[in-house]
Amino acid sequence: MRPAALQVYDLAFGYPSRIIGAGFRFSLAPGEVVCVLGPNGCGKTTLFRTILGLLPPKAGDILVEGVPIKRWRRNALARAMGYVPQAHSGYFAFTVREIVLMGRTAQLPLFGTPGRRDHEAAERVMAMLGIDHLAERVYTQVSGGERQLALIGRALAQEPKLLVLDEPTANLDFGNQLLVLAQMRALAREGIGILFSTHDPDQAFICADRVLMLRDGLILCQGPPAEVITSENLYRVYGVQVQVVDVVVAPGETRKTCVPSLARRDPAPTSRGTLHQGMA
Repeated sequence: MRPAALQVYDLAFGYPSRIIGAGFRFSLAPGEVVCVLGPNGCGKTTLFRTILGLLPPKAGDILVEGVPIKRWRRNALARAMGYVPQAHSGYFAFTVREIVLMGRTAQLPLFGTPGRRDHEAAERVMAMLGIDHLAERVYTQVSGGERQLALIGRALAQEPKLLVLDEPTANLDFGNQLLVLAQMRALAREGIGILFSTHDPDQAFICADRVLMLRDGLILCQGPPAEVITSENLYRVYGVQVQVVDVVVAPGETRKTCVPSLARRDPAPTSRGTLHQGMA
């Protein structure tokens, strides 16, 4: 049996003087899309950086393809996991093509230079994301949404088995948001495990197989979107009144969506000591 793309056991994470989250237990199967939801400051980015090996865990274990992350060589881990950060401004006048081509670095030997196969991979990814017309544009001179698509292209050019995306649609217009979500589903069909965060629960309904809802440095709940994205849980996480309703998206096909109230926002109730932990 093929091992899980990612397994997290009793993970505590944070910084030298502060623990951000603790008791995290979840897994990600090959070809599965897992969405992480939670308010600002709940630890989503710190969790991702720890999973990627950029921060050492405070406690617990992280396994990638069944192997503890501490046993992975740095270059091998870079080939196994692709990462799209939350935001990136850029300082140097690289072209969009060069940014995407940088994703091939993990596949090259030390001091190696990109060859024909690497350039073909970069061109293929840009065409897939619809940014091939930007190939010669300077990365720092395109829009924020176009830069985000270039970063996604850079990660895909690595040909990873696990892709971690921190709010990948944050700067994209509605059409490009759907493009990215559709591409995530397409990559999952090819066997790539996808872990992403968002502030839009509707995106989980559109493309996620499972959701982790975070609050106060703990996992509030996890499971299929239709089971865990409820009015009650959204209130516990965000402190807002939301109706979760079914809408018809095509003949014979319905999907849940969130309809928030514009009433005064209440402080989200604390969830410490009442949270459900578990291995999905």
